[in-house]
Amino acid sequence: MTPSRLRQIEAIFQAALERTENERTSFLEQACANDGQLRREVESLIAQHAARTNFLDQPAFLSMAAAESPVAITDTQIGVYKIQHQIGQGGMGVVFKALDTKLNRPVAVKLLSGRLVDAAARHRFQREAQMAASLNHPHIVTVYDTGEFAGCNTW
Repeated sequence: MTPSRLRQIEAIFQAALERTENERTSFLEQACANDGQLRREVESLIAQHAARTNFLDQPAFLSMAAAESPVAITDTQIGVYKIQHQIGQGGMGVVFKALDTKLNRPVAVKLLSGRLVDAAARHRFQREAQMAASLNHPHIVTVYDTGEFAGCNTW
């Protein structure tokens, strides 16, 4: 599968998660048009996502944040990045708005999902960061850094 196809699947999957179950069907019909394979891939990700809602599948600080409030990890420092709030989540991880305290600029910090803790998942996450870092487009994230925090890969 090409990187372009993977990005297309991920984008539709993320957009589908933002909709209610009732809205998803019509959204997928439109987004996938006549591409049955694309729709099956996205529906498979949605099903996997729905099956992985157990709080034990996430790092403790993310579970606490979800249970208590969306700002429960506000002001957590990850290297030079100060977490402000969660801005999204998907199949691979959770994305937070943060401040790069060294350069005083807003950034997004993506943490690998706690349910993806094996070496293969960490390798895929690192490859995703490398692929994104190799791209240069105004509508594609710029990767500044990668690393680990509390046993979670970040970028």
